[in-house]
Parts: sequence; C-alpha cells; structure tokens
Amino acid sequence: MRYRRIAISLFLLAANIAPANAWTTLRDEFDPELDPYYVMKPQDDSLGWSKQEIEKQNAKLAKMADAIAADPKNSKLFLKRANYNFELKKLEAAKSDYDKAIELDSTLATAYYHRGKVCEYLGLQKSTLYGMDFSAKSLNIYGVKLDEQEDWPTAIKVLRLAIIRDPKNGVYRRNLCRVHDRYGDYFLNLKQPTKAAEEYRLALDVDRNHQQAKYRLKHVNLPKNFKLVPVADYPLSSALLEDYKSQVSAMQGFYAAALYNYMKAAELAPQNSKPHFRRAKVGEKNSSVDIADEYSKAIQLDKNNAVYFMGRAKVFNAIGNLDAASRDYSAAIDLISKLPKPPKQTLVENPPSQADSKAEVAGKRDDFSDGADETKTMQYMTKEEFEASKNEALPELTAEELEKIERNAELELNLIRESDAFYERGVLLMKQQKWQEAKADFTNAIAARVDNDDAFEKRSQVLSHSGNRIDAEADMQSALRIRAGDKFSASTWSPIEKF
Repeated sequence: MRYRRIAISLFLLAANIAPANAWTTLRDEFDPELDPYYVMKPQDDSLGWSKQEIEKQNAKLAKMADAIAADPKNSKLFLKRANYNFELKKLEAAKSDYDKAIELDSTLATAYYHRGKVCEYLGLQKSTLYGMDFSAKSLNIYGVKLDEQEDWPTAIKVLRLAIIRDPKNGVYRRNLCRVHDRYGDYFLNLKQPTKAAEEYRLALDVDRNHQQAKYRLKHVNLPKNFKLVPVADYPLSSALLEDYKSQVSAMQGFYAAALYNYMKAAELAPQNSKPHFRRAKVGEKNSSVDIADEYSKAIQLDKNNAVYFMGRAKVFNAIGNLDAASRDYSAAIDLISKLPKPPKQTLVENPPSQADSKAEVAGKRDDFSDGADETKTMQYMTKEEFEASKNEALPELTAEELEKIERNAELELNLIRESDAFYERGVLLMKQQKWQEAKADFTNAIAARVDNDDAFEKRSQVLSHSGNRIDAEADMQSALRIRAGDKFSASTWSPIEKF
C-alpha cells in the first residue's frame, strides 16, 4: 500500500536518467525487495525500467567488456561492470565482478559494500521462496498473501511449512484449509470436478469439520465409478522439509557473507555510516548481530539521519525498552520535521464528536477528514497501465525537468517518512495506554499521507477504546476503502548508490 503517490514520478525518473544517480540518499530505505510488505518471487526479474533504459544498460555492459579485455588488471573497470550487472539484477555476474575487483584491489571499500548488498539480495531471494523469513508466523503471512494473489499451489506449499514449524496452530490449519477450498472452487469454475473434489478432500483432511468443503464435495458432479480415496494423514512430505532446510542454510550463508562484506567496508571507510546501517538491516534476519549497537554506530557517524533513529527505535520497542524507543521516535520526528516536503494533500482535523448523529457526520465529510473524500480524488496508475507504459517512447526531458522530478520524488519520500514516524510512535503510545497522544500521532500520520490505511485503522481502535464508535467506524471504513482498490505501486530497481 506504500509509495503510490510517487509512482509516476519515479517511473519517469528511472526512464530518463541513469539509475546510479537516483535515490542516492534514500534508496537503502526504500529498496522494494527490502520492504517488509513487498512480496518478491524468485523468478521476479522486473526492473521497473523502460525498454529504452534496459537497452542502454546492456549497451554499457558490451562496452565494458571491450574495455576490460583491453585492460584486464584495472579493478575500477570490474567495479563499474559489477555495478551495471547489479542494476540489471544479474546478481551472480555482479558478484563475480566484485570478487575480481577486490582481488585486484583489496582496499576498495565500495566494492565490499556493494558485494555485501548483492549477498543480501541473494539471501533475500532464498528466503522469499517461502516468506520474508522462516518463522512459522512469517510463513503463514506469506501464504495468506499468496492466497490473495491466487497463487494457490505455492500458498499450499508455504502454509504446509508453517504447520511443520508449528503443527498445533489452528490458525495456520484454517488458512491452509481455506486455500484448498478456494483452489477447489477454481477447478470447479474450469469444469474440472475431479481436481476440485481432490482439493475439497484435502481441505477436509486439514479440518474434518470444515462445512464449506463438506458441502462442496457433496454437490460436485463427479464421473460415475469415481472414488475419492481419503488420505489418513495430511501430506507433509519429508522432501519438502529437506528442501526447506537447504534453503535456510543457503539464505544464512548469503547473509553471513553480507555481514562480512559490510564489516570490511566499515573498516576501510570508518567515517561512513552506511555499512553499519546495512549490518543492522541484515541483523534483523540474522541473530548473530547486535542490531541496536550497529544502529548506534551509524547514528554516531550521522546524527542527522532519521532512518537510523527509526530503526533503533523499532529494536528498542521489540525488546520492551519503551522509553528508549519513544526517545528515538521523537528524535526521528524532529529530524524529519526539518526536511523539505511538498504541500500536504489534505489538512486532517480531529474527527467529528460522538455527539453528532450519523446524518450530521455524513453531512460534514467535506469538513472533516474521516477518509470519505480523502481517497476519492487520488489517482493511481493501474498495473496494466504501468506495464503498457514501459514500452512507450517517453518524451525527452530537459536537465531542469529531470532535476525537478528527482527533487519532487525526494520531497514525497520525506512526507512518507514523516507519516511512518508518527504512525510508529502512535503504536508505541497505544502500548503505554496514552490514548490521546496516540490519537494525535495517528492524525498527524494521516495528515502527512492520506492513504496511510494502517494509521486510519489504529486511530479507529483508539476512538473505539474511548467509546466514540461512530468516528471509529468512519476511520475503519476509510482504511478498508484504501485497501480495497486495485492499486499498483510502480517501484524501480536501483541498487547502486554513492558510497
């Protein structure tokens, strides 16, 4: 649901300038494949670039091959080609070139840093075979996401693994049962009753009392003499578990390599905060790192980076140090408040009081930002429009126009960051039962980004707690309206940054 308003600007930006020049300060925070809400399948090689830009990058690669052939001992040439390969998501080729650059010059801090990023992405690709990490909870979340995307075979595989991790969890079994049920309906719509019946049977093997599967199975028109043989135990194959274990091992190996490369980059460039930030991000997936310490080192080197304070605040929040988390969230908000931002879309005032009748509330929706009108006027690029636009010949933009697009994109990202900071602190205040302060933070989060569905939902919970049911329902409806639309966030793959 994030980053929608900057989709078109960023697409134009990526299509008209070299990706290495874009997002130089913010890219780490907003890499789509590092966003916890982004689901990347292993076969996903979409760059979000125009056809012309990809052709330009491939032409650069061809020229670099000639240059390296003429000067095979030049480490900078291998480094440059590695960056081109990385930008084209040719991760193995990029890693090979970074290896060669470091072999020729072991003092190249930027080569270690970007090789670390390559290893981090390779580890992420392994993990996204089953989910953002390998905990049962994450597998379940990923399985539900795949179910929403109607990728039922993969969803079944993922949810089976969740049950392997936590066989007594009834929620995971119900989710798996629902996927089999929906997959059966899919086959039924294709007029393949035998396959549909098999899926309904598997749903019943997961949950013997699943009434919908029982009803469907009873009314499926199966061929005569067809016998549906029940399975005694739901098939959780050992082969699936072994594959799962091998993927875990490979993922951890890549993350360990990433940590090593970031450490070397930090040693070679001791005044650069980015290696410590990336070590903290990898540490969130690999428990061998003191995450809070890495964020603290990054903050010590760059006290004006709100992202670092936000990251450390989340760590403190997770370990129960709420006071330290609150201080870091406040520091992040103070820093973000000083950043330039575009005009906010709508000034969000407090919702109408509970004393207002439903009719009065409906009549005041032009005056109060309960979400009814906030989302109505927003325009999004659909997935189909985005895919079609990638092959269109884009107009050539002047240097001034490109600079304006880049500047506006950064301003929009500052606004997103402000919204996220208020939202996270609001969640923390809810934990501390500081309801009015939490409500104010969620209101500020919505003021910064009117499509922040999570902020609407949390403010609804706060209002409900205070007994203001009318306004709570209005906020929840706003959250649901935002989530219901078929929106597509046009993100660009742009991994290389200034180091």
